[in-house]
Amino acid sequence: MLRKMNENTRLEIPGDKNDKRGHFKLAYIIPAVLITMIILTPLMCKSGCKDKGVEMSDIETLVVETDKEPDIIEAPVLREEPKTFPQKSYMPKCRESKASGGIDLNTFSPGRDLIYFDDKTVWWESDNDDSSYDTEDDHTIHKNIKEPLERLITLVNNADGKLKVQDTFRGYGIHSSKSLHKEGRAIDLTAENLELEQLAKFAWMAGFDWVYFEVAGGLHIHASVKR
Repeated sequence: MLRKMNENTRLEIPGDKNDKRGHFKLAYIIPAVLITMIILTPLMCKSGCKDKGVEMSDIETLVVETDKEPDIIEAPVLREEPKTFPQKSYMPKCRESKASGGIDLNTFSPGRDLIYFDDKTVWWESDNDDSSYDTEDDHTIHKNIKEPLERLITLVNNADGKLKVQDTFRGYGIHSSKSLHKEGRAIDLTAENLELEQLAKFAWMAGFDWVYFEVAGGLHIHASVKR
């Protein structure tokens, strides 16, 4: 009996020829199921799922806002804003000659060290003086003043103020013999629509090497730089 069963019964072995049709059917069924799921999934989510991601309208809004030109130009700030900057105070807490270096007219070269600087948002005293009375040119500054002055202008403009340059290079005249104005490394400043204490803070933040809230000769901010 066992021998007869073994002779007449055929065991189904994976890979047998009779099983090939089943594999062909699966080859067509599986892609069809996947395609159906791809088509139906968005419809199912639209009707029953709550999408917690960013909607297309949100993305479009972000793109539009990014494309807008900023109203305020970022000013690179080199130092933190001081809490206070009262009259007759200065930063850092040392003499100007130590912070910015003393004057040395023997090594100073106007042709090498001085530059002409202009900015239409700034009020320049020499542009508004009677030339027959005063021949100074406040656009003439030491080349090392340029970068902190540009940062200061941006800070003042962002605060809706107007920077006023009262004095820069003076080869002779009203300043003492040791004044850094004689090398163009010092600048005297005031402002419109901005408190002088805030202007002093801005000058320090902008990177001047020494800033002084000066009272003598009228309230103003005196700032200077190293060579």
